[in-house]
Amino acid sequence: MYAVATVENTNSYRSADDTSVMAGVACPNATVTPAKAGVAVKVELFGTARLATGKRAVEVVLPNNASRRDFVRALAAACPQLVDHVIRPDLTGLQDGYLLNRSGKTFLQGDAISVAPGDSLLIISNQAGG
Repeated sequence: MYAVATVENTNSYRSADDTSVMAGVACPNATVTPAKAGVAVKVELFGTARLATGKRAVEVVLPNNASRRDFVRALAAACPQLVDHVIRPDLTGLQDGYLLNRSGKTFLQGDAISVAPGDSLLIISNQAGG
């Protein structure tokens, strides 16, 4: 089962069951708002992200023409334990050392996050160990 969070804009979130509790964690600053059209995307977690959440993947719903900030805020709503470790504390992007990849084919750079139904976004550390 995936945790589902919808980002409506950069200040409000909606959980799958219309509560302000996401991924089993109370989110007192979250605002529940009616859902708008968007794209559900599977986010695959690796390394530290997987260890921090205990999950292989979560699903987030992004607005059409989503920005990197929209993605990060939706991911933070679904997995608040990633903030400070994988996600910057100000929710403006991923921490240095993490990359965003679409469906294992394209590394995403810049602000625009172009996704289609069926796409996966992968959070990958750019450091490898041995």
